[in-house]
Amino acid sequence: MTGLPFIVVGAILSFIDGTLIIPNGQLAPVLLLGLSLAAYGLARERASLVLIGAALSMIEPHIGLPAYCAIFVWRPRLRIGLLGVAALLAAISVVTLSVPINIEYMRVALPT
Repeated sequence: MTGLPFIVVGAILSFIDGTLIIPNGQLAPVLLLGLSLAAYGLARERASLVLIGAALSMIEPHIGLPAYCAIFVWRPRLRIGLLGVAALLAAISVVTLSVPINIEYMRVALPT
């Protein structure tokens, strides 16, 4: 949107986020990177970038899930890949946490 090369915008955002936000424990830059990468991949018809970006955006599912679902609905060719990524993310979540904690997160945290 700025007309600047992708690498320039990425460097500027990385500097700002890397010095101010990430050291304070915020993961929003990773979410922003994921959404941006997915949008970049969609614009360039690069499925691998879309899938990686969508996966990164799910670090904060209450923000990433709407974009993930929109890609699923509007890009039928990516549905199998998105389902695979969702299965991988679900498996990682269950292994690192547990089923009861995941259920509680979906029941209590996501709706708020």
